[in-house]
Parts: sequence; structure tokens; C-alpha cells
Amino acid sequence: MNFSQRIKFYAIGIFFGIFLVYLLFGDRKMSCTYFPNARVLEECYNKPKKYSALSIKQLREMGLDYTFIQQKVFTTSKIDFSKSIPRKKPCGLYFTKYPKKKPLYEIVFQKCSDKIIISSINKLK
Repeated sequence: MNFSQRIKFYAIGIFFGIFLVYLLFGDRKMSCTYFPNARVLEECYNKPKKYSALSIKQLREMGLDYTFIQQKVFTTSKIDFSKSIPRKKPCGLYFTKYPKKKPLYEIVFQKCSDKIIISSINKLK
């Protein structure tokens, strides 16, 4: 058996191996969030949200809706870790600014083990 035949058998084996693994384990959604900002936002995006009475009032006054919080704030904002208290018990307190460059809004929320509580939404000047 020469070298080219060995390469062909190796390639066929790799192909069948990958195919078998894909069949057994299926297509899985994977994300690589290594930085603290991305990890917190990813976790907040996936948890159910509760809104305080103040935040509901502020959303209505500013003409914003709940999808703004879900789709914009928890995907493309910047958390201010210098003001945040992530290890506060029972729920960590976070201050985030949206958008990252030239922020227009500051959102204050609490990240609990089972839910996210939006405390307030302030318009920055």
C-alpha cells in the first residue's frame, strides 16, 4: 500500500467519523462568551425578565417597548462594572449603558438566579 492509498483511506475514515458524530450528537448551538460583559449579557438575554413599576413608567414615557430591552440592550450594551455590585445578595446589581459608543440610556437591573429584574431606565444627556 503506497502513501496516496493511505491518505485516501485516512480521508474516508475521517469523513465517516465526522458524519457519525454529527448523526449521534446532532447540531448544537454553541457560543463562546469569554469576557465578563458578554457572559453577563448572554445570561440576561436567556433569563425571564420582570419589570418594576418605575421601569414600566419610564419605558412608556420614553416611547420604548419591551423588545427594545431584549433585542438591543441585552445584546449590544456595555456594563459599567465600576458602578455595578455583581456579588450583592440575593441578586447582583448591574448598570449598563446603551449603545456602547455615545450612550443614550442607562439601564439598571438585578440579575437573580432565576430571573432578571429591570429596576430603572434613565435617559442620559
